[in-house]
Amino acid sequence: MKKAGSINIIFIVLALCCGVANGQVQLRATADKNKILIGEPFNLTLEAYVPMGMQVTWPRTDTIPHFDILEKKDPDTSSTIDGKKISQVIKLTSFDSGSWSIPQLQMMVDNQAFYTDTINVDIVYTGFNPTDDYHDIKDIEEVKNPYAPYIPWIIGFLTLVSIAAVVHFLRKKDQVKAVPVVAKQLNAFEEAIEALDQLKSKQLPSKGEMKVYYSELNEILRAYMFRQLGIATMQRTNSELISQLRAMKLPAETFSSLSNALMVIDFVKFARYKPEPGDAEQHFSVIKSAIQSLNNMS
Repeated sequence: MKKAGSINIIFIVLALCCGVANGQVQLRATADKNKILIGEPFNLTLEAYVPMGMQVTWPRTDTIPHFDILEKKDPDTSSTIDGKKISQVIKLTSFDSGSWSIPQLQMMVDNQAFYTDTINVDIVYTGFNPTDDYHDIKDIEEVKNPYAPYIPWIIGFLTLVSIAAVVHFLRKKDQVKAVPVVAKQLNAFEEAIEALDQLKSKQLPSKGEMKVYYSELNEILRAYMFRQLGIATMQRTNSELISQLRAMKLPAETFSSLSNALMVIDFVKFARYKPEPGDAEQHFSVIKSAIQSLNNMS
């Protein structure tokens, strides 16, 4: 009886030790926002506390249904008294309106699975306030030209000057035959690259003209897509352009970076957001790389 009691005590102690060991492993996921506007970025943070010496397989986050990964930092590991802490921040967004869940993510610790809780995120459009004043579309107003009475006289004068110039050149005996200079016709890609080079030479970010800089950067991309792809970009918002670009099967990294750049452009143009000069240079590279990728695909 005494021997059996000792064996039971040993099993109880082992069970308690295992329970303590398992209790030391913690995995959780948190989002800094549970409700966003469509296309608005938010951060998903993964944190794990693991005892020293245990083998950890970090959760895979290559794709998350209904969400786009804008930026994913490498997991950061730090040592504590009880073990080690691992954390990772992932910047996400979504262009699918509705209520969606970030599913459970699995972490393996010494071949034992641990899971995060699911996180619900609502993706909504900008709300409409029916109490706001209604502004109807105004009719086109004709503006009178103060120089209209002088136009016939100007045309007549220019006509006489043109006739005199033609007669003068026809009477020249030793007329030199001019070699016609044909202006080189740039294609859509060459025109976009040339426009980007001209924009860069203006050095607008260093002058604090961020809104002008980002507006021109946006127009260069829109003009290229209109000429090369036949998309009526001038009548669409950047959110609609992102949806259009999604259907073109760009590389995931290129599409993610371009989507983020277009959202920043809207923040600068409409929300008075002021990015750093280094960010402006990075977004310039993103737009240029996207145009090159679209050109290779077409």
